[in-house]
Amino acid sequence: MEHEYFKNALDLFLFGLGTFIFSILFHNPFKKKKINPDFRFGLEQKEKLEYSNEQLRRINETRIKGLYIIGFLLIISSIVYLILGIIEYF
Repeated sequence: MEHEYFKNALDLFLFGLGTFIFSILFHNPFKKKKINPDFRFGLEQKEKLEYSNEQLRRINETRIKGLYIIGFLLIISSIVYLILGIIEYF
């Protein structure tokens, strides 16, 4: 019971750090694919593919921003637990 705050602070810090590392490793934005101009459907198909690439890029950026926010909040909460542990210790 004495070191409960310190244990929670360490757990949250490591989990937040792991979230940051995970989001950095898997942050590979969608690259624009080169589109072959000789489709059966012509320009319509090319516009649809460009639109879907743009949507996938937005979804990926939103997920990565969410992971960064979660990691940041976990590290901040670990600092709060560390402060509470220091206060309880003295």
